[in-house]
Amino acid sequence: MTLGLDETKIGESFMWYCLSQLSSENIEDCMYSYREDFRDYVLDKLEGEIVNTYDDKVMVQHKSQELKRDLDITVDRVSINIGNIVKRLGLSKDDWKKSLGL
Repeated sequence: MTLGLDETKIGESFMWYCLSQLSSENIEDCMYSYREDFRDYVLDKLEGEIVNTYDDKVMVQHKSQELKRDLDITVDRVSINIGNIVKRLGLSKDDWKKSLGL
């Protein structure tokens, strides 16, 4: 006998359920933490590529400064977008069910 359960929907349901158990303050803290971790990870990866691409120290420094500026702008924009998504979701105790149409 097959239950006909959609495993993807079950996984999504679990994610929404977990989010609904967090306070707005916890979610906001996670957003700030994610922002910093994401920025640091991308910066390390791209700075390594710059060092491997350019031999000139002045060019490496210039490209590194450009990278940091562009990355900060992108991270700010992404953080705003994530914040807006979280606000639109409405993560009260039962709102996760509405997001899944349950």
